[in-house]
Amino acid sequence: MKCSSCDFENMPGQERCARCNAVLNLTQIDIEPPRATGSVALRRTRLGVIRSTHRIGFSFSGILQRLRLPRISAGAPLGSLVMSLIPGLGQLVLGQRFLGWSILAGWCVLMALSFLAYGSVAGSWWRALAILVHATAIALAIRPGMTRLSWRGRLMVGVWFVIVLNLTIYLALSWTTAGFCGALQINNVADTGIVQNGDTIAYTGRWLRPDRYERGDLVVYQLEHGYGVDRIVALEGETVTIESGRVLVNGQPLPAEAMPLNGVRRFPDLEFTVNQGHYLILPSNLNWEAHGGNVGQLIRQMLHRNCQVSASDISGLAMWRLRPFSRFGAVE
Repeated sequence: MKCSSCDFENMPGQERCARCNAVLNLTQIDIEPPRATGSVALRRTRLGVIRSTHRIGFSFSGILQRLRLPRISAGAPLGSLVMSLIPGLGQLVLGQRFLGWSILAGWCVLMALSFLAYGSVAGSWWRALAILVHATAIALAIRPGMTRLSWRGRLMVGVWFVIVLNLTIYLALSWTTAGFCGALQINNVADTGIVQNGDTIAYTGRWLRPDRYERGDLVVYQLEHGYGVDRIVALEGETVTIESGRVLVNGQPLPAEAMPLNGVRRFPDLEFTVNQGHYLILPSNLNWEAHGGNVGQLIRQMLHRNCQVSASDISGLAMWRLRPFSRFGAVE
């Protein structure tokens, strides 16, 4: 039998070549490839994921081609683009010292004004101007790559910069700031020594708020419509009774330091048992009125809806009075 590998003539009946030890009976060789490992469902899932990834990649490439976004970075030094994450530093890298320091100073002033007006409409406007200055600084840093664009292309690039900056850097900055501290501007309340109309109150954000509040804590909390600021009168499971302008908690007079900001002289006689997971807050400084035949009943219904506040509806502890600057200081 002739070997197919080395052409050596072997004796009939031999299974392997005497010279090269190759298999002589080729019918014993399994030419079927091995099956893929794993179950059929797993292979189909893997194949589906691969195909979906390819489709998403091709779709994204198609979108970019349809938008025809220009290669605006051509001709612009990479260092200036990276340093432009802080407005003005890109110009300093390019040697434009006066322009760079002017942009940086203007941006710092706008950001400082936005923080000073934190929690107000003016603060949002100062922040928007800071974003425009930042986008302008990036556009100036890549100006060599924008000379080929029409005015429509430059406008599109500028709008794109503003959107990206707002959704990335500044949205992350706002989210981080709110995690430490929130701000509430007070309007339409009965003035007290602690809270007055026009005040902006800073309160603890989601990262600093306590796990449990105590009686007498001054908190910012959510109402049916809007927010309120007042003291916690009672904790879960406690019974609160209002009788002739007095507040009793489990039959004991409420301490003066835990009384609502504007007292309870406007409140009718009531009795509450605080539900599980709730706190009792009497909205003493809100301007509320009731009209109709049974005024007392209307007021009781309103109080029963708004006095028991769940822990999730308490935004945080009121800490500081930010504005007006004449009243700037800690709230107690």
